[in-house]
Amino acid sequence: MTTGDISRRLDQRAKRYDRVVLQQGRLLTDDDFNASDELAAERARGAQVAIVGASGSPDTGFAIDDPRITGGEIDFALKAGHMFVGGHLLSLSEDATYAAQPDWLRQPPAERAAPTTLRHDFAYLDVSEQGVAAVEDEELREVALGGPDTTSRVRLMWQARLRQNVGATDCHDAWDALIHDLRDAGWELDPATGELLPSARLQVGFDESGSGGDLCDPAVAGGYLGAENQTVRVMLTGPDRMTWAFDNAEPVYRALVIERESDGRWSFELKTQPPDEERWPIAGELAEVLPVAAHLDNGEPIKSPLGHFTRVATSWDPATSRVILEPSPALDTALTAGDELFLRIWRRDALGTMQGEITFTPGTPVPLGATGARVTVSGDHRAAGVYWTFSLRPKTRDVVVPWSLLREAQAPTGPRRFVAPLGLISWHSDDGHVVDDCRRRYRRLTDEDGCCTVTVGDGVHSHGEFSSLTAAVAALPRVGGTVCLLRGHHVGAVTLQAKSNIRFAGCGPHSVWAAPEGQTALSLQECKHIRLENLHMVGTAAPVIAGRVKDRDGRLQKGAFSVDGFVVRDVEVRSKGSACVFLPRARNVEIAHCRLLMLGPPHETPMPAVFFGGRHLVLEHSLVAWEREGNGLPPWEERPHGGVQIAGASF
Repeated sequence: MTTGDISRRLDQRAKRYDRVVLQQGRLLTDDDFNASDELAAERARGAQVAIVGASGSPDTGFAIDDPRITGGEIDFALKAGHMFVGGHLLSLSEDATYAAQPDWLRQPPAERAAPTTLRHDFAYLDVSEQGVAAVEDEELREVALGGPDTTSRVRLMWQARLRQNVGATDCHDAWDALIHDLRDAGWELDPATGELLPSARLQVGFDESGSGGDLCDPAVAGGYLGAENQTVRVMLTGPDRMTWAFDNAEPVYRALVIERESDGRWSFELKTQPPDEERWPIAGELAEVLPVAAHLDNGEPIKSPLGHFTRVATSWDPATSRVILEPSPALDTALTAGDELFLRIWRRDALGTMQGEITFTPGTPVPLGATGARVTVSGDHRAAGVYWTFSLRPKTRDVVVPWSLLREAQAPTGPRRFVAPLGLISWHSDDGHVVDDCRRRYRRLTDEDGCCTVTVGDGVHSHGEFSSLTAAVAALPRVGGTVCLLRGHHVGAVTLQAKSNIRFAGCGPHSVWAAPEGQTALSLQECKHIRLENLHMVGTAAPVIAGRVKDRDGRLQKGAFSVDGFVVRDVEVRSKGSACVFLPRARNVEIAHCRLLMLGPPHETPMPAVFFGGRHLVLEHSLVAWEREGNGLPPWEERPHGGVQIAGASF
C-alpha cells in the first residue's frame, strides 16, 4: 500500500527479496524502511493464506444473524469474532450491524431499502488497505519535533456489502454472480488469495521531441524535463477520466464546510495549514473533496479513499484560511454546512497545467503537462480510484522508477482489496432469514474440543490433516478420539488391536471407505467402545468389517473377544465375495439404521451378509439384502446368500 509523502516506491514481490540489509556509511531513505516493512508484511500475509486459505473463520466472526426489516429498511447483525481475509486478520470485539458499520459511515440509503417482493441478497466482506496520516489522526504527530509529521500508517478497512437480488439460492452460485459483477467493474478475483486485482494497466513513456513548451528553453534530448526530483501519482477517476499530481498527491488538508454560496460555489476553511507557499491551493487547480469514512477509537476521522472532484475557484486566503471551490452537483448532494471532511489538491506545479480531470482514450498516450512524461492507460475495464505511483529524476531523465513501467503496461500500485463470502439472506415483505452461512470455517490448530481429533481427506475432493486412514489412526492419542473421513474416496485397511474409544465418522454417501482388494476395511481384536457412523464402506473377497479372536498359531485364546462395545449407525456396507460384517465373540454390539448389501451372484458369496456371535447383540432398523449390480434391489423373493447368522449360545 502506497501512502503518504514518499520519495519513491518499488514493487519487490517479483524479485523474491526476503529482507533489507543496511550498509555502513550510507544515507537512508524512506523507501529503505518502507521496503523492509512491506517485505515482512507480505511474508506474514502469504503465510496466513497458505495456512488458512483465501478466507476463513474459527468462530462466529462476521456471521450473518437476525435479518430484519424495520421502517422500510433492512438490517442484520454481524456476529463478534475473527475472520481471515486474504491473509489479513479482522476482529469484531462485539456484534455490529449492517446499517451502522464502523467503516461505512456514509452508507447510501439505497443499500438499506427494503424489497417489495421476495428477494435473495448475497452478503460479502470487502476489505481494503488505506493510508492514515497525521492530518487525520493528530495523535501520530510528535509536537516536540516542531516540524511535519514523520510517518503515516496503513489501516485495514472493512465493509459488509450486499449484492442485492443475486438470483441464486446457494453460496456457490451467488459467489459466481458477484465475481462476474466485479469483473465488469474492473476487478479480477484471485481465488487462491481472495485479492481483487485491477484489470486496468498503465505504461509510462516520454515525448522524444524534448520540447519543454517554451521557445526560450534550451533543447533537451527527450525524457523528463523537470529540475526537481518528483514522485507522481496517476489515478483513474472514471473509465475514461484520470488525474495526476506530484508528491504522490500529498498533502491532504482537514477542512470544514462553511457554506454553499448563492452562486453555487462552496466555501471551506482549512483546519490544517499548507506547509509552505508552494502548496497553497491556487485557483484552477483540481480539488478532491473526501468525506469522512470512519472514526478511530480516539474520535479522529479517517478520509474516504475516493471523493468528489471540482476545481478551486478562489485561491486559499491565509488570513481567513478559506478556499472556495467551483459549483458541483456532486457536492450539492454530499455536503452540508458544518461537515468535517478532507481536501486533496492535485498539485502539478509549473510543469503541470491548471486543467481539471483529464479525458483519455485507452491505448492513446496522455502527456503529463510539460514534464516530458506521458502515460498510456489500457484494459477492458477501468475502475475509478485505482492509481499508479512512480518517480522521475533529473539525473536520469529517461528512467522511471520502478523501471517496469517503461518496459510494459503494469498493474496499479493500489488500492489493495480483498473479498470473502459471508452469507445468503432471503427477504420477504416484512422479514428476512438467513438461507446459508457462506463463510469458510477452519479449526484452530490447538482446538481439542471439536468433534474431530484428526481429519482424513482423499487429496482430490477434500484435504484433511492426513491423506491416509492408517496414518490418521496411528496419530490418535492413547485415550482414543474421532477420525473424520471428509468427502472423497478413502482406500485403507485399518487394524485395531487392544484399542478403545475410537469413532469413525463421515459425510454420509460422500465419504466412502474402500478396502483394498482381498483385505478387510476394519479389523478388530480385543477392542472396546468403537463406533462407525454416517459413511459408506465397500470391500471385495474379504469381510468389510471383521473381528479377530485367534492368535498367530490359529488357536483360540481363552476369554478372547473381538470387540466389546461396537456401534454401527447410518452406515451402508457393500461387499462382493464375502460378508459385510463378521464378528465372532463380540459383546455389546448394536447395528442400527444401516444398509448391508451383498453384490454379485449369490453362488459366488458363500458367507452370510452378517455373522456375529457373543453377548448383547442387536441388529435393528436395517436392510440386509442382495443387490444385483447395476439393476438396483432385486425382487423380494431373492435373498442374500446365508442372510444373517448368529452363533450358538449368543444373545
